[in-house]
Amino acid sequence: MKRKSLIPELLPCGFTAGTGKRTKTDGPARQSRLSNRAAASQSEQLANPAPPSAERGSGSAERRQGSSREPLEEDWGFGQDAVTEALALLSRGDRAAAGDAWLGVNELLYFRVLSPQDIGYIFSAAPARDFGGVFTSRYEEIFLVPADPADGCSELRNADLMEGQVTLLERGGCSFVSKARRVETAGGRAVLIADSALDNDSLYLDMITDGTAELPSIPALFILGRDGLMIRRALQRHSLPWAVISIPVNVSSLASFPLQQPPWTLW
Repeated sequence: MKRKSLIPELLPCGFTAGTGKRTKTDGPARQSRLSNRAAASQSEQLANPAPPSAERGSGSAERRQGSSREPLEEDWGFGQDAVTEALALLSRGDRAAAGDAWLGVNELLYFRVLSPQDIGYIFSAAPARDFGGVFTSRYEEIFLVPADPADGCSELRNADLMEGQVTLLERGGCSFVSKARRVETAGGRAVLIADSALDNDSLYLDMITDGTAELPSIPALFILGRDGLMIRRALQRHSLPWAVISIPVNVSSLASFPLQQPPWTLW
């Protein structure tokens, strides 16, 4: 199924609704402008990347879980009642209904790459249709760790980096559910699965269950193949083991949102 880029309308924790058509925009004009904090974070990471198992700026050996805050009612758009309803449905195991209550149909979630700075855009992702959890907090800074192997279909060689973080996987090799379960077992907080079609810059797939009874509870989202490729290439250029992202991002509050999307994507 093709999911359209959507006109911003306030929905829970960074989701939007609408039916806007995609049009080409001038790539150079879309270069995002990161905050001073994001730029400083990128410089610090390039100069001396610390393992995610340690708190940055302290001697603590406790694993960094990502900064977050409790969601405010305005983040959800239509109030806490809808959030309560979605979480109640989720607790009863009715994931499809919970998704409809929380997101509506064919909605997109957004995340921003803070570091490395040359890939500092706002990206879109499509939540799984009938499995996985929902974001109940916003993570202002959390690591996005590419999996090894990239498809996540066998033992994860860098599982120690995934605990408390978001994992980036590639489509193919096994089911979406299997990938998400493996990340959850490693302690990941969420998983982004990039399309294996590296030239895909507009079509979102519906990720559905594989028929197994044991379903993952962490958020699972599909991202465009081109987006996944460009994120991985940026990390390779800087020899970085992870990116720093903010997720989810409420684009309804960003007047400059159209200028902060990837220049290679049609909107």
